Amino acid sequence: ERHSVWDANNFFNNRSGQPKTSFARHQFGGDVGGPIRKNKWFAFGDYEGLRQGYPNSTINTVPTALQNQGNFSQTFASNGQLIAIYDPATLSVLSDGTRQRAVFPGNIIPVSRFDPVAAKTVGFFPAPDIAGNSVTNNNNYLFASKSITNSNKYDMRTDANFSDNTRMFIRFSRQMDNRIVPGTMPLPIGGGRQTTDHYSQAMVDVSHVFTPATVIEVQATWSRALAYQFGSS
Repeated sequence: ERHSVWDANNFFNNRSGQPKTSFARHQFGGDVGGPIRKNKWFAFGDYEGLRQGYPNSTINTVPTALQNQGNFSQTFASNGQLIAIYDPATLSVLSDGTRQRAVFPGNIIPVSRFDPVAAKTVGFFPAPDIAGNSVTNNNNYLFASKSITNSNKYDMRTDANFSDNTRMFIRFSRQMDNRIVPGTMPLPIGGGRQTTDHYSQAMVDVSHVFTPATVIEVQATWSRALAYQFGSS
C-alpha cells in the first residue's frame, strides 16, 4: 500500500508552482483451501489484485494566444530572428528559375485565409500554463497526468485421490491486466494508449502407480494469451 501523501513533489512541478500529482498503489488478495472430502478431494484458490495510479508530468509547446489568432509577429527562433510566415499565394518564379514568396504583412495571417480544418484543430490545444522560453516561447505547457494499471490474478486447483495408486489434479490460472498511459496533452489532442492483456492456462495431470518400479503420468496443458492495444498520438 502506497500513497502520494508520503511522496515529495517532482522537480518540474515545483519549478512551475504546480501541486504534486496524486499517486496510489493498492495491492490486495487472499487465498482459501481445504478438503472437500476427507483424504479424497481437496480444493484451493487464490486471488491478487492491483490498482495503481502513477503520476506523470510532461512539458510541451502549445500555440500562444497571438499564434492562435494567426499573429506570428512575436514568434522567434532561438537566435532571436523572426520566423517568417510566407504567403503561398505569392509564389513566383524568376527568370533564373529561383522560386520566391512574399512574407505576410506584419507576419500575420489574415483570418480570411485560415483553413477551416486547421482553425478547428487549433481550438483543441490547451492554453499555455507556464512561462516558456523567453525568446521562443517554447516549453510553455506543463501537463500533469496519471498512468493507470489495474490487474487481477487468480488460480484454482483441485486434487483428487481415487486410490492409493491413482491421483489427479486440475489447475486453472488467469491474469487480466489493463494499462492506460495518457498522452502528453489532454484529450482529444493528447492521444495516449490503452493496453489490455489476458493470460490463461489450464492443466490436467493424472498419475498411476502400477508397481513400485512402474509409474505412468499423463499431463495435458492449455495456454492462451490475448493482447489488445488502442491509442493515438
